[in-house]
Amino acid sequence: MGITDGSMVCGLCGEWRTGCALCGNAPLIDCSAEIARTQREASEAETELWRQEQSIKRAANPGL
Repeated sequence: MGITDGSMVCGLCGEWRTGCALCGNAPLIDCSAEIARTQREASEAETELWRQEQSIKRAANPGL
């Protein structure tokens, strides 16, 4: 039972393992879509923050 990157979790307890000794043969749940969505949202939020910073800089220095 090895630790995974978080893309596969135990269906009962949520541990990030390839198999959970506590839950026996509980089904594993693939969370890769959720991880990808979270990463995409974080990237989009960072881009939006950068755009806002640039807009504030342009407004503060109209001659540039």
